[in-house]
Amino acid sequence: MDKKQKAVIINELKDNFSKSQGICLTDFKKLTVQNTNELRKRFKEQGIVYRVYKNTFAKQVCNENGVKNSGNVFSGETGFAFSFDDPSLPAKIVAKFSKENQDIPAIKACIIDKRIYEKDQISVILSLPTREELIAKMLGSLNAPITNTVSVLNGLLRNLVGVVNAIKEKKENN
Repeated sequence: MDKKQKAVIINELKDNFSKSQGICLTDFKKLTVQNTNELRKRFKEQGIVYRVYKNTFAKQVCNENGVKNSGNVFSGETGFAFSFDDPSLPAKIVAKFSKENQDIPAIKACIIDKRIYEKDQISVILSLPTREELIAKMLGSLNAPITNTVSVLNGLLRNLVGVVNAIKEKKENN
């Protein structure tokens, strides 16, 4: 590989790294071609870019971007899933795919906010709600006070109508 090709690949990696919200590093050495294509299809459906880069390039880009503790995760065959919207989504897709395919591929680590989460910390990332779930919860929280206020006002109006009807009936009976 000549210097121009290396520069192109490193620039692509830098671009993906800088734009991504979350990166999931996978060990793909036992994946079949069919499994790899299926995984890539799932990533593409969610707008996630999946690439394989040389570990030396990845270490270089991580060091340039201030990512700490990047030594142990960049060994062997490493695939990179870049999410540009939801930082936890690539890890969730890989975890689900891995359960369906005898724990292949394995998640090596995730990078979120310039911090590497290794195997023992992946469960934290998998427990994070998705962006859509967070938005729904926030909208529900914003909607609750309004809904409660409307319910109280409806109750007051019902009571007022009941009192007016009671007065009307009393006057009719007299």
